[in-house]
Amino acid sequence: MDRYFPSLAGNRGNAALIGGAIENGTLSHAYILAGQPGTGKHRFAREIAAALACERRGDPDSPLPCGACAHCRRILSDASPDVRTITTDGATVGVEAIRAVREDLYLSSTEEEYKVYVFDRADKMTLQAQNALLIVLEEPPTRALFLLLTDRADALLPTIRSRAQCIRMRPLTREEMDAALSSDRDASNLRRNDPGEYDARLTAAAGSLGRARELMAPKGRTNLDRERAAVTELIRAILSPAETERVAARAALPTKRQELSDILSAAAVAVRDLILLLHSEGARLLFYTDRRAALETAESAGEMRLIRTYDAILRASDALGYNANIPLTLSVLFADTTR
Repeated sequence: MDRYFPSLAGNRGNAALIGGAIENGTLSHAYILAGQPGTGKHRFAREIAAALACERRGDPDSPLPCGACAHCRRILSDASPDVRTITTDGATVGVEAIRAVREDLYLSSTEEEYKVYVFDRADKMTLQAQNALLIVLEEPPTRALFLLLTDRADALLPTIRSRAQCIRMRPLTREEMDAALSSDRDASNLRRNDPGEYDARLTAAAGSLGRARELMAPKGRTNLDRERAAVTELIRAILSPAETERVAARAALPTKRQELSDILSAAAVAVRDLILLLHSEGARLLFYTDRRAALETAESAGEMRLIRTYDAILRASDALGYNANIPLTLSVLFADTTR
């Protein structure tokens, strides 16, 4: 068993890096945990906070965090007043939230040795909020740790990135996801009763454990089929020279922000498959199951068109994350992908 963060799926190098720094007393005051959704950023942040407070932190025979002591249980159950999460239900995190952090920062901790501030969706901080946080990061108090969680580290100010070590959370391998899902009832049932279907859903998760758990649920197949059909039609229409097909595909897209965001995320994975196939027919595919048909699509479109499409999809996905107008976002997407 890995001693550092054994319950964290995958990313063992990151676990060893942070675990060793905690034990050696060389932990930085700020880290950016960057990676696609479902790669364990939130779990890792919570476990880092627990490891700092763990009563068995110096015991070489104990995992770190142990998960059993009072401090670990309190933090892992989100019941510690000294571990705060800064997030937003809206489009941005404003400067007021950072001012509240600065006011709290110099107060004595209540129960733990460290005060830990977890910035969920850190890239949603406004420019003013990031500049306010920068002041804190330049002269941080001792016994304080800042964890900035984001899907897009490049959306943070360069000055923020220069004062926080960036930890890249990589997508999980199939083997890592399979192991992590061993205790999931839906996944275990599906693996036992329909191994082929289990494998298909695992592939569709594209390295995201959170996504894999969603797909393993009883309704996962229906949702997956619906999403795959929408993505396939979207890419076919984008790559088609016929304007009528593009108009029809746009009209068929969902109008709910999260549903549309899920389709665009899957579309980016699909186009990634097409680009890789142009370089290696044996490339590991994350979306397409018919390799020959995918290769024909890739060769018909050409690499430059696919790269332009991939970039346009990512821009549209980012815009949705920033609460951009949905019809306008789709207009820009289809305009940017026109031949």
